[in-house]
Amino acid sequence: MSELNLHPNLQDWLDMYAHAIPKESVRGQLLDSAKQINELQTRIEQLEQQLKQQWVSVDDGLPNVNENILSVDKSGRVYNSTWLDNRFKCVGLVWDHDNVTHWMPLPKPPTK
Repeated sequence: MSELNLHPNLQDWLDMYAHAIPKESVRGQLLDSAKQINELQTRIEQLEQQLKQQWVSVDDGLPNVNENILSVDKSGRVYNSTWLDNRFKCVGLVWDHDNVTHWMPLPKPPTK
């Protein structure tokens, strides 16, 4: 049963108890369920990574030069911005974005 790349606890359980399951159809169902659990665990890890992308206070750090970001000002307005010349510049607009309190990187584009 070790052909699957399963979570270690699930793999241990399958290794310990699979021999005790008498019917092959039940083993197949168990493997199918294990695959689904594994896929869900992988998706949970991906979503947890996405949650780590949170707003950064300007007091805690600033973006890299020319990095496209989202920024929010004291009024709660969110802008697509770039950090350039020690200022937040609104992308596509001619003015600087003042009173920025927080920023965050833009999410990575989809792979498909």
